[in-house]
Amino acid sequence: RGSIKAGLIDQTRLAGIGNFGSDEILWRAGVHPNTPIRTLRDDEWARLHGALAGVVRATVRAGHTPRGPRWLTGARWAQPARCPTCSTVLERSVVAGRSSLWCPMCQPLPKT
Repeated sequence: RGSIKAGLIDQTRLAGIGNFGSDEILWRAGVHPNTPIRTLRDDEWARLHGALAGVVRATVRAGHTPRGPRWLTGARWAQPARCPTCSTVLERSVVAGRSSLWCPMCQPLPKT
C-alpha cells in the first residue's frame, strides 16, 4: 500500500535507502514519487530495480549520495533546481512525510 516513495524509505522493508537516495532512484527510473505501489507495471519495476542497484553501488563507493552534475542530488540546491536530463525546473513537495524532489517531465504522475 501507499506510494513508491513511502515504500523505498520504509526501513522495515528496505533498510538503507534514505530520502535523497529514494529521490535519485525514482528520478533515474522515471517514476513519480506519488505513484501507488499497487499500480506499478513490470517495466517500472525493472527500471526501479536497475536504478536502485546503480544508486546503491555509486553511493557505497562514494560513502554518500553523489552530487555530481548528472545526479538529481547535484541539482537539489540550485535556485531554481533544474533536471540534469531535460533542464525542466524541478518540483518539490512532501511525500510520505519527507521532502521530495522530482522532474515533472521525466517523472510524470500516472493517470488514475
